[in-house]
Amino acid sequence: MKVDAYILSAASLLSGYGGEVPFAGWLKEYFRKEKKFGSRDRRMVGTLCYAFFRLGGLFAGRPVEERIALGWLLTERDPASPLWTWKPEWASLAGRSSTERLAAIDPAADPMAIFPLHHHLSPEIDAPQFAVAHLAQPTVFLRLRPGQEQSVKDSLVGAQIPFTEINESCVAVPQGSKVDTVIQLDREAIVQDLSSQRVLEPLMKALPVSQKFTLWDCCAASGGKSIVAWDHWSDLQLTATDIRESILHNLRQRFRRAGITSYQSYVADVAAAGFKSQRRYDAVLCDAPCSGSGTWGRTPEQLTYFPESRVAHYTDLQLRIAANAARALRPGGFLLYSTCSVFSAENEGVVAQLQQHTDLELRSMRYYKGYYQRADTLFAALFVKRES
Repeated sequence: MKVDAYILSAASLLSGYGGEVPFAGWLKEYFRKEKKFGSRDRRMVGTLCYAFFRLGGLFAGRPVEERIALGWLLTERDPASPLWTWKPEWASLAGRSSTERLAAIDPAADPMAIFPLHHHLSPEIDAPQFAVAHLAQPTVFLRLRPGQEQSVKDSLVGAQIPFTEINESCVAVPQGSKVDTVIQLDREAIVQDLSSQRVLEPLMKALPVSQKFTLWDCCAASGGKSIVAWDHWSDLQLTATDIRESILHNLRQRFRRAGITSYQSYVADVAAAGFKSQRRYDAVLCDAPCSGSGTWGRTPEQLTYFPESRVAHYTDLQLRIAANAARALRPGGFLLYSTCSVFSAENEGVVAQLQQHTDLELRSMRYYKGYYQRADTLFAALFVKRES
């Protein structure tokens, strides 16, 4: 297929997608049914679709085919890409940044249009920098588990998988790297965003590494943050809960691969009215369900399809979960509230409500600004429960 045919195929494909399900899964199913696309065709059409989504609301009034081409221009990083021969008038921009390319093709274009819900952003976020960051695909990060750091690096070198060392326990690898063929994922290393690796830092500073304590991960999901906690504290009594048994089934499988065997887990709807934990804990992780707006670089279709009305839904849910979870703390215990959102209502707004309506006292809050490192942006606030 030629470039023009690829663009027409991408436009046709996009016309059938409505945002109801994640695009990655939808695209895989589309190609499974449409046998006419070879592997190179699938890769090229997929690239063009994601380039379109990374525009968000930029160039919103232009034809889809034109927006696909412009998205490709603003996101392409390969100097050998067919883009530069297809559009030779753009070839001089190949070595320029996305911001410079945008200014060259349309000096009047507003980069903030990339992120249509920018009016919900926290004032702590550098809005233009954050918006433009969506034009680049985020990096894949591996957190190397204690004692496995050198062996993982040696395995990557042996398999000729390039990596960049971020710190002593984290490396970045190229998108699509077959790391699961050379290392034991979850046992030796965790695929985990850089900001997600760091979000427990406030609790780590508050509780000594050797301290024996009870920890409840009340919205545990796949258990990534529980594994971070397990690796950091030497004498941890861990409880993990979530709203569905299917979630916990996957968590237990992951814990088994990670070598975590001493823990408790059960289904709990912490948002439910009247929810009451049967235990008291020294610390609670409340990684609350959220808009995910700090991670939309990984799911750029959300720039187009996320409904603004859902922000209020999430803030209500987050407040109910955090307030109920706080009741399970012993006096003097810590609650770490976190989200992968950049919206002030879900973060500073919930923090203010918790301070006003619960017996939690704020110790610290901050954003982990991944947009400077092609990572996700997360929020964390550490509370302590007042002594009676």
